[in-house]
Amino acid sequence: MKPTILLPRGPRRHFLPVALLLTGLLLLAACGKGASPAAESGSAEPAQEAAANPTEPSAPAETSSGNQAVEGEAAGSGEDGEAAPVPQRIAALSTNVAEIALQIAGPERIIVIGRNALNPALSNHADLAQEVPNVIPDGASLDPEQVLAYEPDLILLTARLGAEKDAIAVFEAAGVPTLSFSDWSSIAAFQENMLAIGDALGPESAAKARELVDEMNRRLAEIESRVPKVDNPPSVLMISNQAQRPLLAGPDSLSYELIQRAGAVPAVDRLGLTRSVPADVEQIMQADPDYLLLVDVLGRGEDSFRELMESPGMETVKAVKNGNVRLVPARNFYSANTGLVEGLAELVEWLYP
Repeated sequence: MKPTILLPRGPRRHFLPVALLLTGLLLLAACGKGASPAAESGSAEPAQEAAANPTEPSAPAETSSGNQAVEGEAAGSGEDGEAAPVPQRIAALSTNVAEIALQIAGPERIIVIGRNALNPALSNHADLAQEVPNVIPDGASLDPEQVLAYEPDLILLTARLGAEKDAIAVFEAAGVPTLSFSDWSSIAAFQENMLAIGDALGPESAAKARELVDEMNRRLAEIESRVPKVDNPPSVLMISNQAQRPLLAGPDSLSYELIQRAGAVPAVDRLGLTRSVPADVEQIMQADPDYLLLVDVLGRGEDSFRELMESPGMETVKAVKNGNVRLVPARNFYSANTGLVEGLAELVEWLYP
């Protein structure tokens, strides 16, 4: 789905070609913003807000054009053919966008970051996130005024939670270029978002984003080529702990796509689920997967799954009886990032030793 541009609020609202609009607003932002930070750094502790800021995708927000909302501007060519200013004070306010910005621009150009990006269970670049000077609560705790105090010249965020959507309106009213993304439900959607962010961060970042996407696709194809053709493919169930309680990963999750790419059958299909739902022992028994993956979003390890795994009836599940249960970090199986390649490789090796 191609992004559309939503202009800052005013007496009239228009939709313009991306390059022209992005250039104009970034020029305005560069002229109107100072270069010094205007607020103190937030806490640098990894977040325990994964329940409030889930990494699982939800349905895309829609603008009046019916497309995925991307409110803001990218670096491009000016009206006279000159390059528009490349953003140097980026606010990356959710884990998905933060990981991309860290990969293609580095921490040097990020002025403030959402603290979930520092959680190594969620992020493959938590070490780089530590180098960003300012860290603030994100997700349901996002405070737009706190973000604006750092005088960013580009804001990146998801648009899934109410607090995030409310913040976008504040950023729009303040005239700060903002890119928001709602759809992270597939690897293709992630890659499209990465390329869009690359375009927003300037030519070098755009080239890096393209390089990462191409390499990701090359590796995905190579891994999938190792999947054997079998008459009865194994079934896999993924359960996360993102909602402070176990959650069955449904068709709306990236985990679902990984299972399919590994040549396996998502066990949730036996339940007729259309989205991720709280895990129930009876449902798990009904799905009766051959393999069970416990996806650690919160970084709390086995303890967060102990009550579920020790519940009466779990011992009858095929995966449990056969010892085919594995605890894995969300960063490679659940979060939208290039680490999904590593997750697929691990899954294929596990299913077909």
